Amino acid sequence: MIYGRSLEAQATASLAAATGYDSHIFDLFPASASAQIDTDTAVILLCHDLNRELPVLQAAREAKPFYLGALGSYRTHTLRLQKLHELGWSREETAQIRAPVGIFPKARDAHTLALSVLAEVASVRLHQEEDSCLPPCPDPCGWAWRALSRLRGKYP
Repeated sequence: MIYGRSLEAQATASLAAATGYDSHIFDLFPASASAQIDTDTAVILLCHDLNRELPVLQAAREAKPFYLGALGSYRTHTLRLQKLHELGWSREETAQIRAPVGIFPKARDAHTLALSVLAEVASVRLHQEEDSCLPPCPDPCGWAWRALSRLRGKYP
């Protein structure tokens, strides 16, 4: 489930469809969409408005999707966490939100972000199916960036 009508959301939905994922894209979050979220759902927030994310986050909080990711910088995510804590979310609940979304830090264009997000979704799903839990990335996923940089010759 992709939420947002941004370029990033459109690119992610297109790539998801091309790779065989069943995806639904929403701009306004209808009440009926809440029923579509379950433990086999990936919820990807790709809008640029924290207030519009709140209904989706609340629905995800109750449904517990296997993946919950949100677009935005670390600063934006800090603001998101503050709002959610004000609404009564616990640290354990907010820790389920992967933000900034994707495995490539600071992805700048919509297509790179789409690839980054879907790679993270696939990774989380794969680890879930192996009966293990992919822990939150400690640095956050700086390893992927360093690996790509080494390939490009920027690091020894």
